[in-house]
Amino acid sequence: MSAVTVENASKFFFQGKKKITALNGVSLEIKGGEIFGLLGPNGAGKTTLISSICGLLELDDGSIRVFGKNVSTQRKEVIREMNLVTGFAGLLYGMSVEDLLRYYAYLYTIPGKEKAISDALRLSGMEEKRKQQAFTLSSGYKQRFYIAKALLSSPRLLLMDEPTVGLDVEMAIKIRKLVKNLKKQGITILLTTHYMLEAEKLCDRIALINDGKIVATGTVDELKRLAGKPGASLEDTFLKLTRKPLEDEDDE
Repeated sequence: MSAVTVENASKFFFQGKKKITALNGVSLEIKGGEIFGLLGPNGAGKTTLISSICGLLELDDGSIRVFGKNVSTQRKEVIREMNLVTGFAGLLYGMSVEDLLRYYAYLYTIPGKEKAISDALRLSGMEEKRKQQAFTLSSGYKQRFYIAKALLSSPRLLLMDEPTVGLDVEMAIKIRKLVKNLKKQGITILLTTHYMLEAEKLCDRIALINDGKIVATGTVDELKRLAGKPGASLEDTFLKLTRKPLEDEDDE
């Protein structure tokens, strides 16, 4: 079964009287158990698409299904199947990693709380930090905590938005290894990143999105061939297929 099926998804916003098209007939399929990359320049529609998959935004047209369930009409069922890692949430002072996970387990009414906490600590590689004050964690371990928090609900689908942004090289490598291990556990992962090397190393397939439209979808090699650049870097391939000049490319 497909993990995520997006069909002709469109979403519009208004700035005063000006109509902004955030998604324009987007269609894609994410296979169960794969790491699927979503790459695009600033304002391309990545955040809007992820928010729509989560059910946080209602589409103006089209549909999204998660493991066969319609996000619009079966939102409660869909939410149980997924979780989101953004790394922007604050950490409460005065609580250990374990106690903070317990707090969230109660907050989200997680069944079998102690086992869920134990499994989340193990899968995220946080067992040795379980007694440490959460707010004292390094940036890399804070990101691991956010992943552990997301794993509490035993999601089948994990949405990861820039999981290594701001991390040093060593910790970024460890987070990438963690992402690969989560895939081995059977978790489907939708990953957004601006690090082309990260996408190339992690993703089974990648969708390039620009101006609210999917430009191309495929493996790294398929995208390079499509761009007519089989020996090029993924960065050059990305710029070729999105037709975005290098001087216009900004970091998000």
